[in-house]
Amino acid sequence: MTLLLSFTAFGQNEKYKTTSDSELELFKDLILSLQDNSFVISPLIEEKVDASMLNFSRLTSKYGFTRNQLRNMTKDTLRIKKNKYFEVANPDSIIKFRNLGRFFKTSDSTYISAPYYYFIEKTYHKKCICEFSKTIFSKDRNYAITKYMILCGMDDGRGETVLMKRTKNKWVVIDNLAYHVS
Repeated sequence: MTLLLSFTAFGQNEKYKTTSDSELELFKDLILSLQDNSFVISPLIEEKVDASMLNFSRLTSKYGFTRNQLRNMTKDTLRIKKNKYFEVANPDSIIKFRNLGRFFKTSDSTYISAPYYYFIEKTYHKKCICEFSKTIFSKDRNYAITKYMILCGMDDGRGETVLMKRTKNKWVVIDNLAYHVS
């Protein structure tokens, strides 16, 4: 019993830096542009944008990013705070679901492959989970690069690395820098 309680409280003991209001607005506008509500948002942002896929000279000269920004992103894990725009999964449940491994035996002795996605659907009533990468903002903060992945199973995922521009207090996708499929 004690082991179960300490396991489920794991995420609550972790200290994560929360995303900024700018990042939250950017994620909201990006999600609205997708016109898709089949997913819950992953609360943890651990992945960096893959800089090897980016055209450094174009991004630095045309949009005001620096080479240093594109290469040296923070290694910290960020947490998306609860908000009024979209549903964010509980960090504790995500950590617990990830730790279940590839197979899970239910109480009726049925084996479930990919229990992570099974529990996402069971807990949040969504088929998929959307994960974001850390956002890179241009020096003047009018442009941003981020990646999203909508994951619906072990080999069922899609996403993009996008370039966004802030216009009239709204973030708009202006270029798809890379497509991702799993």
